[in-house]
Amino acid sequence: MNILGAHQQELASRFARRRQGPGSKFDGVTWTVRAGLPYLPESAGWTAGRVERHVDGGDHVLLVVCLEEAESTSAAPLIYARRIFGTHAPLAVAS
Repeated sequence: MNILGAHQQELASRFARRRQGPGSKFDGVTWTVRAGLPYLPESAGWTAGRVERHVDGGDHVLLVVCLEEAESTSAAPLIYARRIFGTHAPLAVAS
């Protein structure tokens, strides 16, 4: 799983859209293969693992994964909530 960075909003929108015509959503995207999976080198983080279980979540299926490899960077993660992209900010420390 690639954890997109705050600078990758356009890429997130591209992957969220239905594919139009032949080709792949990865066409024109810089990526490599790592641990047999697509790896986006400019992402904020990346994980690879083995699916241990599928859990019914109503209208979704949750995957329980045993992580085998993970990487994070200093890039701010991309957050999507209430149909808006953003990122998070550190909480102020109360005195």
